Amino acid sequence: MATPPSITAVVPGNGSVAITFTAASIPGDTVQYYGYQVSTSTDFSGAINIEFAPRDASSLTQTATQYWNGSSFVTLSNGTTYYFKVLAAFASAGWGGASAASGPVTPNNLPSAPTSLLATPGYTSVSIAFTAGSQGGSPISNYKYSTDGTNYTAFSPAQASSPVSITGLSSGTSYTVYLKAVNGAGDSPASSGVSFTTTNTPSAPTSLLATIGNQQVSIAFTPGANGGTPITNYSYSMNGGTSYTVFSPAQSSSPVVITGLTNGTSYTVYLKAINVNGSGAASAGVTFTPSTTPSAPTSLVSTKGDSSVSIAFTAGATGGSAITNYKWSSDGTNYTAFSPAQTSSPVSITGLTNGTSYTVYLKAVNANGDGVASAGTTFTPSTTPSAPTLNSYTPQDGAVQVSFTAGATGGSAITNYQYSTDNGASYASFSPAQTSSPVTISGLANGGTYNVILKAINANGLSPASNMISVVPSTTPSASTITSYTRQAGGIYLYYSVGSTGGAAITNYQVSTNNGSSFVTLSPAQFSSPLSITGLTDLTSYNVIIKAINSNGVGTASNTFTVFTSVAPSAPTSLVVTNQNQAARIDFTPGYDGGAGISNYQYSLDNGATFTAFSPVQYGSFVIISGLTNGNSYYIALKAVNSNGAGAASSAVLAQPVTLPSPPSSLVATLGNQSASIAFTAGDNGGRTINNYQYSIDGVNYVPFSPAQTSSPVVVSGLTNGTLYSITLKTVTSYGASSASPAVTVTPSTVPHPPTALVATPSNNQISIAFTPGYPEGAPVTNYQYSIDGGVTFTAFSPAQLVSPVLITGLTNGITYTIQLKEVNMDGPSLASASVMSAPGAVPAAPTALSSVDLYNGNISLSFTPGYNGGFNPINYQYSLDGGNTFTAFSPAQTSSPVIISGLINRTSYTIQLKAVNVVGVGAASASLSLYYMCFLEGTNILCFNGSKEEYRKIESLRKGDLVKTFMDGYKAIDTIGFTKVYNPGNAMRSKNRLYKCKKENYPSLTEDLVITGCHAILVDDITDVQKERLIEEQGKIYITDNHYRLIAMVDERAEPFQEEGLHTVWHLALENENYYYNYGIFANGLHVETTSKRMIKEQSGMTLVE
Repeated sequence: MATPPSITAVVPGNGSVAITFTAASIPGDTVQYYGYQVSTSTDFSGAINIEFAPRDASSLTQTATQYWNGSSFVTLSNGTTYYFKVLAAFASAGWGGASAASGPVTPNNLPSAPTSLLATPGYTSVSIAFTAGSQGGSPISNYKYSTDGTNYTAFSPAQASSPVSITGLSSGTSYTVYLKAVNGAGDSPASSGVSFTTTNTPSAPTSLLATIGNQQVSIAFTPGANGGTPITNYSYSMNGGTSYTVFSPAQSSSPVVITGLTNGTSYTVYLKAINVNGSGAASAGVTFTPSTTPSAPTSLVSTKGDSSVSIAFTAGATGGSAITNYKWSSDGTNYTAFSPAQTSSPVSITGLTNGTSYTVYLKAVNANGDGVASAGTTFTPSTTPSAPTLNSYTPQDGAVQVSFTAGATGGSAITNYQYSTDNGASYASFSPAQTSSPVTISGLANGGTYNVILKAINANGLSPASNMISVVPSTTPSASTITSYTRQAGGIYLYYSVGSTGGAAITNYQVSTNNGSSFVTLSPAQFSSPLSITGLTDLTSYNVIIKAINSNGVGTASNTFTVFTSVAPSAPTSLVVTNQNQAARIDFTPGYDGGAGISNYQYSLDNGATFTAFSPVQYGSFVIISGLTNGNSYYIALKAVNSNGAGAASSAVLAQPVTLPSPPSSLVATLGNQSASIAFTAGDNGGRTINNYQYSIDGVNYVPFSPAQTSSPVVVSGLTNGTLYSITLKTVTSYGASSASPAVTVTPSTVPHPPTALVATPSNNQISIAFTPGYPEGAPVTNYQYSIDGGVTFTAFSPAQLVSPVLITGLTNGITYTIQLKEVNMDGPSLASASVMSAPGAVPAAPTALSSVDLYNGNISLSFTPGYNGGFNPINYQYSLDGGNTFTAFSPAQTSSPVIISGLINRTSYTIQLKAVNVVGVGAASASLSLYYMCFLEGTNILCFNGSKEEYRKIESLRKGDLVKTFMDGYKAIDTIGFTKVYNPGNAMRSKNRLYKCKKENYPSLTEDLVITGCHAILVDDITDVQKERLIEEQGKIYITDNHYRLIAMVDERAEPFQEEGLHTVWHLALENENYYYNYGIFANGLHVETTSKRMIKEQSGMTLVE
């Protein structure tokens, strides 16, 4: 039995009505969607069935928005009353029976927001005028307001028209008010805000500035805010704000004037502004004192100074305002203000002329101006003298006379001078007074240095100090005392002690050699001990006197001193040489000493050409000359030396210094076969020719080389290879053998014996050679060399290989090499070993580019590209049908492409791999070939949805999550997408495992040609009987997707074998579905084709999956 809907509720809206109802039903039928009938009365004649939009069979509350007015659909009108019925549309029966009519319902809307708000503020309220918005189909019953844009208050009692009044606000406060209209449907949107500030009493005046007058003040100020209404007057207080007086008549702007004040009295005034709301806040106070100009100063007393005067006085009355300065005049007419200001007694006037008479008058100054002039005071300024300038001095005995230029008198005559002799530390006045240049300072010590300064004196005191000059009082020198002499050729050196210099430096001496009968001034001048006196006769006695000379003249004569002159010594005789190591001893008989003792000897090494004094001195009967070179010949002569110089030279004698030779050094051994060659640096020969060397191999017993070896290197033979020796050397001359050299350690050796018993083990591109090492012959093996060409060339292993086996790399697989080895030590390589022959090789590389051709009846032909053969041709192949888990060798063997795999089961999917086999072993497995990919050639366009429209996209650009258009199921997201490469044979043979081209002329829905694999299905409406048989033969049964037959390309005669041979990239995809085995119909280049399932692409395809 059919059950119609039943309306349970109707809710009006803005041009709409929401209707809630119960579900309709008809046994055996299904509700597809619901609709309604609408009328403006309970009479539904003429009403039509209108579908709820969108169609929805499950929702039992749906919204009616349209009304049929007899000619067209119109939107429900706010304010109009309607009646509704609801009915269902069934899948078979169509429209069912309608419900009973609803009660009356009237759609309505919220009112519109008020506009054009205008505020008129008061002290604590505001009146807001506005333009009302539309009512929305229901009368406006009230308004609400908000001062924060969030919280709204309804007017109480209600205010339903403009203007509205808001009370209870704070005075002087800024507000922004928003309004909402209210009707039966609710609140309108908020209006725009209107901003205003309620009125207030005025703010306090600021920046008060008083301008004082005589018993009054003018006060300027900056008015404060007027509180929203004009300021009408001000009031003032002079008692700290206790009481205020209103200006009368009113003063309503700056400045205001207060009169009747007392000069000299301090006042602090406060102001308040007044408007209709009352008096505002008080200002800050401004303090002032009314005043007038000051009275004249009296009782002036002047105290003169240097170009200045100080004037004391009694100040007059201030006039009620503090005196801020004084002015002065020297003519009673023109007055000058003191700068900086001087405000009390005394005042100081500067810039006057010393010695000039002045009469000065004063006036006091305050804020009101200049006061009356005082009586005058008369004075003449002056100061101390200027400093004198010292020019020069004249030394005297115990005194100096100082010349100077006097400074200015300072306006008062100079009465004396003071002097200092200690650079100003202390001063003394001249007594009796000295008033002009020069002045004489006495009581000084001759030769003492005094730093003299002068000061001038007048009635005002002392001048500044003069410049300083250094003076030295002096006289002629006192007598010197002669103490000793020494002889020189034709004269003497006279030693003495100096008497007093007289205070001035001694500049020369006078000498007498005749006991004072006459004196000669020395030229050039000599002024220090000893004096060199020449021109005397050898072996003669003289009585010598001297006198010192300074800038003051010739001093007193010294004591008399007797001297005796002498000559140089004669030559030594009978010289005898004793040769020493780098030295020679010379014994001799001394000659005459010339009247003065011999003090040293000089020697010559070049037969008298040049002489050198012994240092330290030597003066006995023999001398020793050192620093000679052993082996050199020296012709030695001697001279004796006394105070008169060197005497005559002796005859020359031959000296040849000598010593034992030095040992060799820096020994370096070069090993030989049972021998060692020792290179060295020869030692010094000690003055004799090296005639041989000796060697020791035990550091005790030394053997001379025979025949003699006299230069580096020397060869020590007769040694045993492999034995360690410590060899030292000695140098031999006719004078004897040296000490031993440092030792050099050697172990003789020679090239080793060749390796034997070579055994070769080949592998990939290399051969390992095991062997028995040869005898090393005294030196360790450092490497091996190998030959791979029968000994024509040899190559050292790098890095070195020292033990058996050695590994030869870089060989070519499949080539037979003739290999020999040589053993190497520090002496070189051994002879070559016997040869061994071997060929390296490797297991084959994996086959590539596998492709198959279905031969039916369980057989396929598998083509491939062979991999690298490892150096040896394949002898067979192995194949796997289970993805590499097990491999089977072909029997009989198959050694080239293609290979035939038999015994397969039709309609069964296999994953095939190949391995090549050569004499070395089994190679790596090929990549898998899964038979029968269902794929699109790269570049195929798939119909997709991009969020706003459908579009074709290249399959290789798609990724998981992209939406693909399906034939029956709308848009589905990609779950899995992948690619692989397949080999296409490029012939016309039809098989599943190859590519086919679907052309536009054969498939009208194609937008462009489509290339797919042979087992990929085209979805068609019908198939022929032959196609049915072929599909059953290939697949075992007929498959259907989207109510269409799956016709694989291999069976569809319209699809042509793709003729481009080679590897091609193919793609496939699976879409999201809870069924792991589910396929969809999609559109590729416009053709209706199938997808693959998630199971096939993930588990059976072997494809590379991408995210």
